[in-house]
Amino acid sequence: MDSLSILKSNSLKVTECRMNLLELYKVLIEKGLDVEYSTVYRTINLFIQKGILTKYDMKDGKYYYKLRETHHTHKLKCEICQKEMQIECPLEEISQKIYKETGYSLDCKDIDLKAVCKGCKEKNGDKYNNQDK
Repeated sequence: MDSLSILKSNSLKVTECRMNLLELYKVLIEKGLDVEYSTVYRTINLFIQKGILTKYDMKDGKYYYKLRETHHTHKLKCEICQKEMQIECPLEEISQKIYKETGYSLDCKDIDLKAVCKGCKEKNGDKYNNQDK
């Protein structure tokens, strides 16, 4: 039975996350690994707690999980064309300054940066070119 049929036959909402987890589970079973669904969920949460995975809240009821990289990055997203790219964290200096001045530690792991890409600025003229001057 395919993932879509499994979800529908159990009256579950079909989401990309659930489909992906079912596909992952099938791969594990095909490789002869005996893993329960609950073990997958518990392990994902454990990996998040230990910093192996990073969980991103996409603000629409969906979450994105990514294997933690050795350096801290953020997603930069164009507000017009929705093109995304990863950039190294530009907030380290700001975080250190805030800590020195206030004693507060900046939690910048869940920050998504919104901008307008070069291509969209060129297409839309002067409206978005004020930062280049």
